Amino acid sequence: MTGMPGMTDNPLRNPFPDLEIHPLRSARWPDLEDLFGSDKVCSGCWCMWWRIPRSQWRRQFGESNQQTPYRLVQERRTPGLVAYFNGIAIGWVSLEPRAGSGSSQKDRRHG
Repeated sequence: MTGMPGMTDNPLRNPFPDLEIHPLRSARWPDLEDLFGSDKVCSGCWCMWWRIPRSQWRRQFGESNQQTPYRLVQERRTPGLVAYFNGIAIGWVSLEPRAGSGSSQKDRRHG
């Protein structure tokens, strides 16, 4: 027993049955837009801070940054995962191979 309510020693048992994690695909794009809407989580960033050089990120802050992950989804690439609780998008994590991380490659703190 792990000490957390609902947790067991069985690693296959989901202790949070109302929580789901899904790759971002075209059908889920509206959920990310809702999560990242203009007055919500990250107005303007769209998790591009880690993917592109800083100068480009500043130039395209806002709608242009939004178009970059959208383009990845349209190219059938998976830019990240969306978390849902009771069917509502509540979280996001951006994923990509380290070699594709434009800004973090130039930042010594993330090397």
